[in-house]
Amino acid sequence: MEEITKEFSFLVSFSSMLFFTGFIGILRHRKSMIGILMSLEIMLLATNLNCIIFSNVLKDLNGQIFSIFILTTAAAEVAIGISLIILFYRQYDSTILDDGEDNIDEQECIHLSQNKAKQS
Repeated sequence: MEEITKEFSFLVSFSSMLFFTGFIGILRHRKSMIGILMSLEIMLLATNLNCIIFSNVLKDLNGQIFSIFILTTAAAEVAIGISLIILFYRQYDSTILDDGEDNIDEQECIHLSQNKAKQS
């Protein structure tokens, strides 16, 4: 019984460290879309690991079934995230998010869009 408790506490602490690594990654990479996406995936995988650990300890399959749904959600999130990154890169030639300091005003935006329409 003591061996199970040690293994359980190790796995839960490992899962917690993974989750907080992802959380710190999101806070640290606020300007990088790819960094945010990777950190979010680490957080989802840590949640999966936690569900599987508790499912194993409690001898219940609900946690493992729930982790399959989390993996499905994570796969859909990656597909949508990568497509958004590609669209953002095509629009701005960068995947770095800025704070809005370099934004152009509305008149310049209208002028640029009119020039693009004329070129087409």
